Amino acid sequence: MAPKQKQKKKSSRGKKSPKPILAASEDMEPVNMESMGHPEIYPLVLTTKTQEIFNCRIDEDVTDEQPYKLINKEDIFEDLRNRAAVSDFHPVKKIVQEYPGNELLLVYDKDFKYGLNFYLIGTEEGKENYLNRQVIPVLPSQHLQLLILDLIYALRLSPAAIGDLLILRLDLSDDAVHVHGAAPQTSVFCCCRRLHLVSSILFCCIACTQATPEAAAAHSGEAQGADAGTGPTHVGVAAEGPGARGASMCYLYCLHVLQITYMISQKRIEFGAPVKFSDQNASSVKDAYIECTAYPDKNFTLKQLEKDVGMQVIPQIKDISTQTEWTYPKNATIQYYPREFSEEEKETLKQSRPLVDFLNNASISVEIALQQNEIMNTFIDDWKYLAEEEGTFGDKTDTHLKEYQSFTDLHSPTEKMITCISWHPTIYGLIAVSVAVRLSFEDRVYFSGKLLLQPSLILFWSFSDPIHPQLMLESPDDIFCFKFCPSDPNIIAGGCINGQIVLWDITAHADRIENIKAGGSRSKKATLKPMFLLEPESNKEAMYIRHCAVSSIESGHKKVITDIHWLSDTFEINRMGSVFENRSGICCQLVTCSADCTICFWDIRPQKPLTPQTTEKKKEESIEIPFDVPSTFLHLDLSWKPLSKIRLSKGETSLDHCPTRISLNEDHLLYKTEDKTLTQSKTVKAGEMNPYHNLESGMANLLKPIDDFCTKFFVGTEDGEVIYTDWKMEKDPETGRHMPKKPVSIHTIHDGTVHTIQRSPFYNDIILTVGGWNVAIWKEGVMTGPLLQSCCAPKMYTSGHWSLTRPGVFYIGREDGYIDIWDLLEKTHEPAQSQNICITMITYIKPWIFSAKQQFIAIADYYGTLHILEIPWTLSRPSTNEMTSVNYYFEREVKHLEYVEQRKNIREQEKKEMELEMEKKKIKTYQKSKEQMEAELKMDYESYLELEKTVLINLGLLKVTEKGSYMDVV
Repeated sequence: MAPKQKQKKKSSRGKKSPKPILAASEDMEPVNMESMGHPEIYPLVLTTKTQEIFNCRIDEDVTDEQPYKLINKEDIFEDLRNRAAVSDFHPVKKIVQEYPGNELLLVYDKDFKYGLNFYLIGTEEGKENYLNRQVIPVLPSQHLQLLILDLIYALRLSPAAIGDLLILRLDLSDDAVHVHGAAPQTSVFCCCRRLHLVSSILFCCIACTQATPEAAAAHSGEAQGADAGTGPTHVGVAAEGPGARGASMCYLYCLHVLQITYMISQKRIEFGAPVKFSDQNASSVKDAYIECTAYPDKNFTLKQLEKDVGMQVIPQIKDISTQTEWTYPKNATIQYYPREFSEEEKETLKQSRPLVDFLNNASISVEIALQQNEIMNTFIDDWKYLAEEEGTFGDKTDTHLKEYQSFTDLHSPTEKMITCISWHPTIYGLIAVSVAVRLSFEDRVYFSGKLLLQPSLILFWSFSDPIHPQLMLESPDDIFCFKFCPSDPNIIAGGCINGQIVLWDITAHADRIENIKAGGSRSKKATLKPMFLLEPESNKEAMYIRHCAVSSIESGHKKVITDIHWLSDTFEINRMGSVFENRSGICCQLVTCSADCTICFWDIRPQKPLTPQTTEKKKEESIEIPFDVPSTFLHLDLSWKPLSKIRLSKGETSLDHCPTRISLNEDHLLYKTEDKTLTQSKTVKAGEMNPYHNLESGMANLLKPIDDFCTKFFVGTEDGEVIYTDWKMEKDPETGRHMPKKPVSIHTIHDGTVHTIQRSPFYNDIILTVGGWNVAIWKEGVMTGPLLQSCCAPKMYTSGHWSLTRPGVFYIGREDGYIDIWDLLEKTHEPAQSQNICITMITYIKPWIFSAKQQFIAIADYYGTLHILEIPWTLSRPSTNEMTSVNYYFEREVKHLEYVEQRKNIREQEKKEMELEMEKKKIKTYQKSKEQMEAELKMDYESYLELEKTVLINLGLLKVTEKGSYMDVV
């Protein structure tokens, strides 16, 4: 091994500085700092990415106070497997593999002592030496010089024996000071735990002079051998004189070993000089005194809001003055008797004239002040509201949606798109999406055999895990719409592409999704791990949940279900569409619309059969339930039929309207259930009582009709029509059958399929419709047309949604991946801003209020990616009078429509009057006689001759003096 070391030393002679060179391959040896005397140190360059992975970020995880970090060997191996040669630990891979321990010491090299920003200690001994080292403050040279002079004076050493050079070496110990150089029987042990360092040195040196010369000489030789060897060098004082009788060494040992060497030189004549003490001015010498100034104590900065003090004795009044500034004020109490008038004085004041005049004069002012207090709030902060207005309308620095997170199903073998989105009503950071295969109708028929082998799912995503779905709900076919039950979020209803209604009950898995953490405190963004760190968890099992019940294929819809809604828990309807009070107290009815031109109402409660079934037939129809499927809706499975069915006829033709979206009058009530506390209390109550496990409990109650209930609703069709109709049935006078009523109004506003029809969460009678290339806003009760109709957009609109906190804001998705943000307070003829979200069509939009200071909007695209974006402050916080301003805008538009309608009626009336006048003129023309007609013709002929003559004169073909007809022209 010796020759190798020599070769390394020779090869490094020509280099100016020992800068390490990173190994280029695994065969090369890692470079250490052997040339600097530290063969166990291996410099490294750690990038910012590596520092984040191993939690050793500079000035955050490693600082000047703690510049090291213990790294697990397995974590380094994991990084080498994931990033291979890109890993910053690749140059020291061999050192990590051969390291005997489990944790390696990584040290931050702030001053670049070894050339790079970090270095790795490759031995256990080096790690222990580094961790057990301690830094002890070194005495200044002036103080140490005075210390040595005191020591020499105390030992009474002669100048000739001391020499020109003193070497002081100290080894400090925690508990005691050991004096070496004496035999064991004459060794001195002196405890100096609480003594000053100078006193310890003097005491030990004096004790050392009392030791025998043999022990001192032996210890002197031991010290010389230690200096010549490679071991630790002991520190001592070399002195010679009559008191010491030869060379003696004084050694001080402490718990923390530190080698300190000072070279002190002084003139020989100055040794042994007497020491004189004198007084001096503290201000003239630097650091001669320590000033203890007053400072505020943080323990007394708490603001005291209330204090109860009881007193029984009144203290004497005492005035004290002082020059000291009182830093901590305290509450003081005074006990005194109230000043009261006697009965005679009260009677005198009541009868006094000045008091009566004062009350008469002041009563008017007091009444005016009281009225002003009732009219306006005198304690309002005008500056605060002024700043809020400016921040809402003037501050445009933060108006764009910010990307927060995205979810993609990486485990799906086929390409799918997202068809519907729904946030979980009670669990923060949990969102459900339904996916469907991206195939046309012809391709779906062609690949129907393969599609049956692939599950159709609803995926539950959590903010804490962007890769693995938390739950997967299985369905018989692709789901195109689904909704959580407002009474119990564990009940979910969805509509399939084949026309079936599917019900799920996830009560058994509620604990699994409730315990999911959405990234900790929401005051900060959720910290996401890198992709390669999440890959090892990919082997965890996915939770698949089977459906509880599906509707009958024969009795339900024949085509894809395009929309589904839960009816409110305040009412229920019967087969005729009449409205009654809800007997069960929970949401138990659904309404769906389909492309087969029908709207169906469904009831999840068991219906009484028309004919009673025998027990033998019941046994034959009984089916064994799988253990993983709850029996909540077993009575509906494959036998569920709609309660009533409505067809929207086009009038005299046999064709029907094809509904795509519906909006009921009670939809705005479901927005109110977004209050988390109310919903959670309902959920807990539902979980304790299990109302959906006993749906027959309220069926025996009598139906109580509800009067003055609005049964009309809006429907959007495939042809772009917006229909306002009624779900109540009426009796046909000719056939006697119950038929749906004719639509109240039909408006063809959109030039494409209506994708969104939604009521405003702030106004019950305001409806937003999105379809084709335009947007429209309607008001229920106004049959003349929409309040707002946008012009044609450059790209087709595909989805839309109202803002949940601002009445005048709504979001519109386009087929080119852009989202248009409309703000009615800023612009009404075009979007306030447009922002690109993705490169493909946006299929669904769903905002959500996460907290009072944070809102999100979920946007789904055609490629199956769910984008979660954070809504900025300007789009989420309403202004002070925004509700009133938007309401005034709608009222103004209603008046404008009324004026247009009036003008239209006036124009029609004028048109009718003009037509009547024309008819009258025609009648007069036919009543003229033959003589009148000949006279009119003669007059016309004469006027023609006059015109001809004028033209000829102007052309110069006829002179004015000439008389005759145009036949005489030359």
